[in-house]
Amino acid sequence: MKRFYLLFIILCVTFSANAQMGMLNGTGYAPNFTVSDINGDSHTIYDYLDSGYVMVLELMSVTCGHCISYAPGTESAYQTNGPSGNNTARFLGLEINAATDSTAIANFASTHGASFPIANNVSPTVINYQLYYTPGFYVIYPDRSYTTFCPAYCVTTSSYATIGNLLNGAIVSWIPPVYGCTDSNAINYDPLATIDNDSCDYTSYTIQTIGMTFSPDTIVCDVGDTIHFILGAGHNAVEVRDSTWLAGGTAPLSGGFNFGYGTTDYYVPDDCHHFYYVCQPHAGLGMKGLIIAHHPPVFGCIDSTALNYDSTATVDDGTCQYATGCSEPIPTGVYSYDIIDERAKIAWDNMNSTYTQPTTHIINSGNYYYSPSSLTIKAGDTVVWINDGGYHNVNFDISSVTGSSYNNPVSFVTAPTTGSSLATYVFTTIGTYNYDCSVGSHAVNGMTGSIIVTPNEDCMVDKYRIRYREVGTSAWSSKTMQGSGLCIFGLNTTVKQMLNLTHST
Repeated sequence: MKRFYLLFIILCVTFSANAQMGMLNGTGYAPNFTVSDINGDSHTIYDYLDSGYVMVLELMSVTCGHCISYAPGTESAYQTNGPSGNNTARFLGLEINAATDSTAIANFASTHGASFPIANNVSPTVINYQLYYTPGFYVIYPDRSYTTFCPAYCVTTSSYATIGNLLNGAIVSWIPPVYGCTDSNAINYDPLATIDNDSCDYTSYTIQTIGMTFSPDTIVCDVGDTIHFILGAGHNAVEVRDSTWLAGGTAPLSGGFNFGYGTTDYYVPDDCHHFYYVCQPHAGLGMKGLIIAHHPPVFGCIDSTALNYDSTATVDDGTCQYATGCSEPIPTGVYSYDIIDERAKIAWDNMNSTYTQPTTHIINSGNYYYSPSSLTIKAGDTVVWINDGGYHNVNFDISSVTGSSYNNPVSFVTAPTTGSSLATYVFTTIGTYNYDCSVGSHAVNGMTGSIIVTPNEDCMVDKYRIRYREVGTSAWSSKTMQGSGLCIFGLNTTVKQMLNLTHST
């Protein structure tokens, strides 16, 4: 029973990651999976990686000669880097032989001194990891990249000491990323940072005059930062309009900053704005500058579909959290076509409480009358006329159909067989349909009827419109999935291809 449970877990989890595969050449990213070891402890690969550990997998068989001979090397690396050592790595053995039981694994561990956990009956194909021969080693890093060692295939000759050294070297080679400001011009520059996280702070800038130029001539800053001007004796700095700046003019902007010749002073932008300025005597020579002030970044989750979406955030910091699996609630409320997705479709269907499924109505014709002689139905319903005896037909009087644009004559003539169906008709057009039996004098004798077709108050979804835009922009584009035009049939399209999108935007 335990084996079946273990296999079930592997199948369930692995299929969610089948878009990637662990390759012997170490390309791509290692897939995630969950298994239980022979002691019943559960192991999820990404849980270890997300905790900062390097993960070592050994695909093995306890009857494999190389697995036995290399066991001391694997155990040595485990003792060096595992919980009893420097605690930088986690190890997991994966017994791939379906014929091996837990007792055989326990005997292997006891005989050869393997103290790391081992899971039984694990199929490499199911967990999406490539294997030619046992043992095969995968050393997986917290960023999901990995390297491989498979001595019986990738390395022609080896020993347990070689395996231990290879594993130790691969584990030590992982250098955790350090996030911070990598721009040495910022006041919060972090020389230890290896990945820039957009946190650089340039709260103070200095503009000097060098020859006939401002240096630097362009500054991008935050609102509230301080801009220091150190001007030479023959230069000033006067704010102008953008049109003046472009034309090389010198007319000052009313209310703008104005620093005199040889001045040492500062300016603090107080709004999100482009500030254009020139040196008046030398504007014609191109001595002009630009200050671009924007609001300071607010870090947080900027994905509105995430559980922790922050409407005030302007820069995504990678903290977005999403509901997964069966725990994700079905959305409720009214959905516009602009935001419909599969979950919204489910909610939409659940909300259509006033929509009735099409039904079939029976009208009997016999003894010179229809029963019932009048009927109210919903659009999409079917009406069947049954001949109870006699020679009858159903003849629609087209001119009497009201409230619709119906213009297709319908006439059904019976066969003189008792109990046979006169006609079957699906009413899709809203209106009042009058009909009679035109055989002999039956209509004259009052063998007439009427059917009132009313709207089905809600209908199936006939159109989805997907709106999308690049992060940081305000212009929306849209794609539409259109159905038949009749909401009683609904939309059969399930895929809409979207081209010319830009990755990571």
